[in-house]
Amino acid sequence: MTLKTRKFLYLFFVFLFIVITPIISMYAAGYKFSGGFKVQKTGSLIINSNPRGARILINNKVQQNIFKKIFSSGGGYITTPAKIKNLSPEEYTVEINLKDYLPWKKKLTINPGQSTFAEDINLFKDNLPLLMMPKTEINSTISPNNKRLITINDENEIIFIDIDSETEKILKTENKILTDSIIRWSENSKKIIINNEIFDLNNPENPISLNKIIGKNIDDIKWDINNDNKIFYKDKNTLNYYNFNNHTNKIIFKNDFLKDYIAKNETIFFIENQKDNSLLKIYNIDEAREVNQISLPLSDYSFINYGHKLINLYDPKHKILYLIDPYDNFKPLRETINNITKTYWADDTRLLYTNDFEVWIFNLKNLQKKLLTRISQKIDNIIWHPSNNNIIYSTNKNINVIELDDREKYNITKIIELDGITNTVLNKKGDTLYFYAQIGNQKGLYKLLIQ
Repeated sequence: MTLKTRKFLYLFFVFLFIVITPIISMYAAGYKFSGGFKVQKTGSLIINSNPRGARILINNKVQQNIFKKIFSSGGGYITTPAKIKNLSPEEYTVEINLKDYLPWKKKLTINPGQSTFAEDINLFKDNLPLLMMPKTEINSTISPNNKRLITINDENEIIFIDIDSETEKILKTENKILTDSIIRWSENSKKIIINNEIFDLNNPENPISLNKIIGKNIDDIKWDINNDNKIFYKDKNTLNYYNFNNHTNKIIFKNDFLKDYIAKNETIFFIENQKDNSLLKIYNIDEAREVNQISLPLSDYSFINYGHKLINLYDPKHKILYLIDPYDNFKPLRETINNITKTYWADDTRLLYTNDFEVWIFNLKNLQKKLLTRISQKIDNIIWHPSNNNIIYSTNKNINVIELDDREKYNITKIIELDGITNTVLNKKGDTLYFYAQIGNQKGLYKLLIQ
């Protein structure tokens, strides 16, 4: 090699060093050249999914690691979790795909010098349901802890289903099974009242007949919210309780106008209808006296969501929910929610609710209501997913998931479409749905793995 050639190569590499080094440094610092040789600050996307390992597409382009693409046989695909750097500030269509799962897609904005996060993505399986019990459901109810299901089928059988173990038992009863039988769970989900019989679900073979130990005229039987060894009931115009610990049967008070009631912490909350208004009254059992009352518009109210810290009083005629703090003498009515048919408390502050065609969320802390979606089919049920980032709602035809990330819009994913879907139940873990439906000519209880 001649001296002239060596000098040329030396100067060439010096030139490359001078030119390329600033470019690499700028790229590492988050800058890139845009049109017209303008220097632009870039942003990044930090993305993760459950489960992990999903391929990432940005504006329909599969993301690949260039070095892994060259030196690896796997194609160098970038999968979740990942941080994708040096993206120009603009709106992108981001999509992730994983085999056997439904795809996720959303428009996200990348801002200069900032990271855009999408880390709470739950992917749901693209799956077919399995038949668990080939019988038509007439009446069913899920336990407060979402782990147990009681259903009455078209053969007049009472079936107890343990969702975690997926075992079932037929509960034998001395009473006539009615399709409109009132089923009442204890708040701890261990016991249940059906047709004036109490079943301890840890020992369901030996039910207790309330007709035998109390009498045949009892009505409107309810649990003490905090004690599953005590029940309350109406007998003509008296409200009474029975304590199974000491077998005490006692009249609490007489009231000719009592409509509905709940009992917790040695306190009775009950509705009394008068000529022009309704009264929510508070009765202290230990002191044997009324301690407060709150006036309400005249209607036939019922208590719902017994376990919540506020009194949830529902007016089914006008579809109004009243949230009441009965111990606040200054402002007991915390909020009134109109046009409401179904409710689901995610915790003490977040209420998920629907009317026939809309899904809403209400925040008790700031009293804000937010519309999540509006659809053309009547909504049958709503469930808060334990991920805290998804809501499941079902209609007679399909089951769908709403993602609570409201950037661009709420993502709605259809999990399955069938005929005659009713009584959708999600297990505590959040990975399995149970529901009644019809596939072809087969009606029954189905199971669907979703995660």
